[in-house]
Amino acid sequence: MILIKLGGSVITDKSVPLSFSKDVVYKMGEAIYGLSESEPVILVHGGGSFGHYYSVQYDMHTKPRRYSLDGFAIVRNSMVKLNSLILDVLAQCGLRTYCCPPSVLVYSNDAPYHDGSITNKYNAIPERVQELQTIAKSGMCPVLYGDAMWHKDKMSYILSGDVIMSMLSEMLHPRLAVFTMDVDGLYTSMESKKIIPKVDAQRLAEFNITDDTQKNDVTGGMVRKVRAATEISSNGVDVFFVNGKKPDRLTNILHNKYAGTYFSSD
Repeated sequence: MILIKLGGSVITDKSVPLSFSKDVVYKMGEAIYGLSESEPVILVHGGGSFGHYYSVQYDMHTKPRRYSLDGFAIVRNSMVKLNSLILDVLAQCGLRTYCCPPSVLVYSNDAPYHDGSITNKYNAIPERVQELQTIAKSGMCPVLYGDAMWHKDKMSYILSGDVIMSMLSEMLHPRLAVFTMDVDGLYTSMESKKIIPKVDAQRLAEFNITDDTQKNDVTGGMVRKVRAATEISSNGVDVFFVNGKKPDRLTNILHNKYAGTYFSSD
């Protein structure tokens, strides 16, 4: 099984509120359809200039707090709209999509597990998460997305697509996890734009990973992606960062070729 994150910077133009990159999504959809003919695929997409845009407007973040209820509603509604646009395009590519809002998978209050398990870490509902794998193996393509989540006592928070990728990787143990983005991979620095082709724990320590390129990203930008990739690879899953605007790079991964950054699970 393959997990693929459709980055918000790929599916939208983050500099233009409520913009949708239909042509880019269509080309990625064609590549994903090809992958799905070989093995099950689960997709997760970011908020881009929809959810992230409104999250910034209402100062909502990943830590549960009493954020504006108006903001909570608007962020959720914007993500439903973006998800609908994506589902329509993916259907045109031949994918049988199965929309799964993250609220279906996560408890709104503290999880009833207190044994230090993964489910407790993510507040996940284990049988719901496992069901995604069954659905994917049946020939459907589950599609999840980052969203504003209800917590408790009128609190809410942003559950990022990167965290969802980490959760699904730990609980479902896919063969690959792929993050698509609008750059060719992880750079040694934004000045040199030299790609780091392979990352392991030792190599990662050599670089100062910072992120000052996404001023309107409340979910951590590249820093969050690197952390998620590191967590996922530490659990035995190979992780790739590839340019989603060059969809052939998605297809090439299946043939043991890649142009981007590879996080080794070894």
